[in-house]
Amino acid sequence: MDRRQWLERVANELAGRGVPAGVRARLMEELRDHLDDLMEGGVNVATESDVSRLMGTPEGLADASVGVTRPATWVRRHPLVVFGLAPVPVAILGVAVYLLAAWAVGSAVAAGYDCEISEIPRGVLIPTATAFAYSIGFVPFLPLVAAFGWLGVRCRAGAWWLAAAVAQVALLAGAATTELHESDLPGASQLVVGLGLPLTGWRQVVQLLITVLIGGAYLRAISRTDRVPGAPAPQPGA
Repeated sequence: MDRRQWLERVANELAGRGVPAGVRARLMEELRDHLDDLMEGGVNVATESDVSRLMGTPEGLADASVGVTRPATWVRRHPLVVFGLAPVPVAILGVAVYLLAAWAVGSAVAAGYDCEISEIPRGVLIPTATAFAYSIGFVPFLPLVAAFGWLGVRCRAGAWWLAAAVAQVALLAGAATTELHESDLPGASQLVVGLGLPLTGWRQVVQLLITVLIGGAYLRAISRTDRVPGAPAPQPGA
């Protein structure tokens, strides 16, 4: 069995596993190009055993392709859901999870010292609370914009969709405000978290700019991918 028959078997296995026609055609084109490169380099790929030894069996390649293409295909079919509607609720959920995680850590530390959070010495509590207040505008949002960026590049969802997600996350990051109201009375200090527009302080501007810079790196990567059809998805900074 020659390499042409091996390619036909791969195509049949992909079709049998429900890989979409467009994705299937791109994968087959990449396999043909790779085999041509091997032949030009003097590598023997004349028989099925030669090709399978170098490229893998048709069944194995089809199984691997299904696991990789299904998530990407779903994202490409539903960009409005993933990049248009999801960023805001996911960002709000991320902030809530971060606040709950911080409260849980603080409670655990206080329990370790057999006291309430409000009973932790002010010399430790106030600087820690201040640092935490500053982090709220960064920690929930930076990993999120990176996650949307990775998903957009990985699934080739389109630069405009990714830009929409980055803009939403960046706007929320810039609008995030925190105020720590200190009090000499035990348990009377308050941390107020909210959203405020327009941007009024340098901290909000920094939160916005850093989020935009991270998202912009992925936008440049996805733009390079769009200009080269069939090219592997580059990573930011590559």
